[in-house]
Amino acid sequence: MKKIVLSLILLACTCTLIAQETNEEKINEKGNTFKNSLKVHPLNIFVNELVLEYERVIRKKSSLIFTLGLGYEDGDFIPSGTFEEYLIFSQVDYRYYFSKSKIAPKGFFVSGGAFGFYEHIRYKGLFRTVQPNINQDFFTAGISGDIGYQWVFKKGITIGISGGADLQIPLNYDNSSTKVRPDLNVAIGYSW
Repeated sequence: MKKIVLSLILLACTCTLIAQETNEEKINEKGNTFKNSLKVHPLNIFVNELVLEYERVIRKKSSLIFTLGLGYEDGDFIPSGTFEEYLIFSQVDYRYYFSKSKIAPKGFFVSGGAFGFYEHIRYKGLFRTVQPNINQDFFTAGISGDIGYQWVFKKGITIGISGGADLQIPLNYDNSSTKVRPDLNVAIGYSW
């Protein structure tokens, strides 16, 4: 069941939407309509993650967001031992733009979605333990909600900022209960 849920989430993240454009959508208040955006989250680099986001406008005031993230961290324990952590993350969001004078993907928005991530942690050379080498896999799913603002400039440069919360639900381990985590996102990219 866990593999099916993760497979469905990954499949949804790689699908593209094909939508018909109407004449009304082709020209907005500035003469440009942006249907696609590709963005990175630069603040995640400080926690050793690479996060890519694709946004597809599906209606005048709404869009779908597909996010994929990869992470890696390693370090040393005192007095001995090392650890490595690998992370893969995917998320699908529906975003609604509620600015009266702007159409998607510009202006104030509220979004909600579902996510899943896989985490592998490897401990090596632990001192004075029954198991000096440990490999653990963790699967987590959850839901998220954000509110924010996105700017799209004439040349397609896109900057967005949002904040909200994630509800994380562990799927295969008991050592950590369900938790709520605050979320702050800054995205920079290009729209066309």
